Amino acid sequence: MVPTRSRRWWCSTSSSCTPAARESAAEIESVLLGHPKVGDAAVFGIPHEDWGEEVKAVIEPAPGVDPGPELADEILAFCGDKLARFKTPRSVDFIVEMPRDPNGKLYKRKLRDPYWEGRERAI
Repeated sequence: MVPTRSRRWWCSTSSSCTPAARESAAEIESVLLGHPKVGDAAVFGIPHEDWGEEVKAVIEPAPGVDPGPELADEILAFCGDKLARFKTPRSVDFIVEMPRDPNGKLYKRKLRDPYWEGRERAI
């Protein structure tokens, strides 16, 4: 666990950072996977000008489900009913297939890196 220097946030590679709280990405991903239109999910922190980071969800829709703004709103509302507000993702992006190694481990860095491109610091 590595402390950041602003607002007493504590972050690790498996958690997202929000003011005065550290939530487990696994907890949020578990809620997302409970939605019937979600095939796979990943959660991580992306840059936010005021907070340092905000929670981003990347979703692989279930087979036969079309991604789009309506589905994103539905997923965010679903999370809002099951998670504290500070744990609820602020936005959702969709991906055709999650990047995984041959053993099935998710390459979360491949999802996270584009959001941090050009930044001094990436947690």
